[in-house]
Amino acid sequence: MRGTGSGKTIAAIFEDVSWLLENAGIVGYAFEPTYIMVRRILIPALEKLLGMPIQANPAIKNFNRADNRIDFKNNSTFWFGSLEDAEKAEGPNIDFIHVDEARLIRHFDVAWRVIQRRLRGSVPNKYPLGAWISTTPDAPGSVLHSFFENPKTRNPNTKVYRWGIDDNPYLPEEFIEQIKRSHHGGLAERFVYGRFAAVGAGTIPFDASVHVTAVINKKIMV
Repeated sequence: MRGTGSGKTIAAIFEDVSWLLENAGIVGYAFEPTYIMVRRILIPALEKLLGMPIQANPAIKNFNRADNRIDFKNNSTFWFGSLEDAEKAEGPNIDFIHVDEARLIRHFDVAWRVIQRRLRGSVPNKYPLGAWISTTPDAPGSVLHSFFENPKTRNPNTKVYRWGIDDNPYLPEEFIEQIKRSHHGGLAERFVYGRFAAVGAGTIPFDASVHVTAVINKKIMV
């Protein structure tokens, strides 16, 4: 759970690659909310981490863009795709799953249940099983908040790592200051400090407790 530009995607992809290299033969999957984000975010972040084009890395045996699949020379397999249709997360048994920008996935509750069902192990009892997300938080009461943070409902086997944009030493100071000047209140909580807050997405400071009210039909007597 991190602020914008804090390095959440690259950190989670580092986790992906670490599992793939440390556990020969393991099978993992990474999801983005849309396929455009796979091409725009996931693949460039992976190449940034590897320091070169995917196919050129000596640890990679094959990169099949059509199948969205990377085969490592140690026989580990890395699949990636989108969750535009949450049911498309269904598939064969796998060992780990990474979901990037989880707050942007429509019907995340459905997708998260499907993901949990898939973590059955590509080979029974051979590899470690796990799932992680990298995202800026959304609002209290959401699926993310209920599963990871609400003390009454959170899964006890989860762990949250949180940091804000100040914790990324590679961000330009002028960018950080601009974001801080333009994000206040709940927006700052989410996009600067990486905390859950009851505001809307993006740039509109929507607070349901303030901006939503019941409409009651009344007869007007003249």
